[in-house]
Amino acid sequence: MDTDDDISTLEEEEVSLLHPQSPGSGRSVSPSLTLDSDSSLDEIASISNQDEIVAPEVLVQSLSELVVQPRVKTVVFFEISSAQSKSTQGEKYVAYLVEVKHKIEISEAEEALKYTDSIEQNDTSHSSMAGGHMEKIGSFERRYSEFLAVYNALMKSHRSLMEEFIGFPKKVIIGNFSVEVITERCKGLERFMNFVYAEDVLRRTAVFSNLLYGQEIKKTDNLLLHSEFEEACPHLERTYILLQGLHWDTGLVLRILCQWIVSLHYVSEYERSCQLAEIAMAKFMAPGNKKVKKELFLPFLNFCNALWRTLGKDRSLIRAEIERMQSLRKKEDGVPNLLDLLRDEIALRTLH
Repeated sequence: MDTDDDISTLEEEEVSLLHPQSPGSGRSVSPSLTLDSDSSLDEIASISNQDEIVAPEVLVQSLSELVVQPRVKTVVFFEISSAQSKSTQGEKYVAYLVEVKHKIEISEAEEALKYTDSIEQNDTSHSSMAGGHMEKIGSFERRYSEFLAVYNALMKSHRSLMEEFIGFPKKVIIGNFSVEVITERCKGLERFMNFVYAEDVLRRTAVFSNLLYGQEIKKTDNLLLHSEFEEACPHLERTYILLQGLHWDTGLVLRILCQWIVSLHYVSEYERSCQLAEIAMAKFMAPGNKKVKKELFLPFLNFCNALWRTLGKDRSLIRAEIERMQSLRKKEDGVPNLLDLLRDEIALRTLH
């Protein structure tokens, strides 16, 4: 996970790409990440800024103001809402639907109250709760055997922590499709997910990360490698929203977002690709993204330059930044195409 919190002079200068100076103000204007042209993009922008609830007219003077102190606190919560019998290649099993939710704990600030009022009026996916609201941000299906594998692995690697958890559903030889067994497993697996996520050490383990989104990443990687962009887009959208909602590794979130942006471009959804590119631009500026920024930012800017040209948008700031960054590179260093670079990263992950 990228953890470098230093804000370099270079990064401060690059804020101008997102915040052109307002005439006569001497101050830079906050980017609008609310995308009115597409309701699903409204939701994406909202999720991308769960902890950055700011009025659109707010002005920012520096990069440090981009990361706004939250006015509402969100807590990730897992709920197993249903289970369904399935069959694959003659093997019958039960798939448990895990819903990932945010419990939004409400502060006394007026702005937070306005925010929750808007949730109640406009979004039926939110339900009232004591002291806050529950908001669904994603879901995925997993088998009991996958939960069991994670439990066993964590018991080996972090026994002292895992011994605090009591009640993991036991494996049964007979009756594992009965209503009683499935009901008890739903309760126990739900408690297990929430226990692990609440412990930072357990939450960040590779085995738990793989349970949360490993299948989704493999699916999108395969689609991107085979240029199946149209099929990749909905998968990338769900994966991005899930990772963003989990407050996960910022570098991985940004890479998935870039994959989605490129895929949209290759299916000629230029406007939507552009709108998401503006969100990605803001993420590249975040202090925790220095590593991924160093690897992807110039190829990303080249991509944006071509996309802006296609849409007839003003690209003077992007072109100036590209020229400045290229002047700092060695002449023999080439700049890879963004899609090629993303595919190379996928290939390297697959090898390891």
